[in-house]
Amino acid sequence: MQAKAARMPYIVLRRISDGSLRCQKAYGINLEPSALDIESIEGNPPFRRAIETRTPQVEDRVDQPYAQELLGNLHLDDLVKSFIVVPILVGDDVYGTLSFAVACPHSYTALEQHGLTMVANAVGVALANYENFHKAQARIFEEAKISAAITTVDVAQSARHEAKNLIQSSQEQLGVVRAQKVTPPKLRRLIAELTESISHKLFDVGQELDKIRAVTKAPDP
Repeated sequence: MQAKAARMPYIVLRRISDGSLRCQKAYGINLEPSALDIESIEGNPPFRRAIETRTPQVEDRVDQPYAQELLGNLHLDDLVKSFIVVPILVGDDVYGTLSFAVACPHSYTALEQHGLTMVANAVGVALANYENFHKAQARIFEEAKISAAITTVDVAQSARHEAKNLIQSSQEQLGVVRAQKVTPPKLRRLIAELTESISHKLFDVGQELDKIRAVTKAPDP
């Protein structure tokens, strides 16, 4: 849409990386993005000046040796005959460049340069929002992990309490069994009641342990 609105059929978005410009997106150019990487910012005056001055740099004719070399390295010398490089700002930093090109010599007016700068600014705002979104997402994820850790401690304490109750109750009931002189039928009834009681308490402890497993699972991003 931006290419059609600007009447610029070729657009390339590049990001600064260790003295190079790595292609992120290309429109209207039938090449792999990596083929449009610029290995040296220093060796390409239009891109270097755009980044250093933070202003658009125009090459209305590509007859300069550095422009011919650049386009030859990118296999665009038969396609591009003029281009403009606009820096992309994300906050106070230069993210990279947005270059617009056409297949004929073209003098870019001040109005065109202003319009293309606005497009680059819009891209910069979108990138800043994207970056802020992921920072916020990471912060929420960390807060969720901290909250889960705190909850784990609470649930673990509850499980410990339930386990302690189980042990004490079992000991008390077994003590009752040992202290009483009972006939076999009554003894069997007491054992059955004791078994049922222990089963219930084990079930309670199991539920608490299930809670621990639930809260220690990593939250979904």
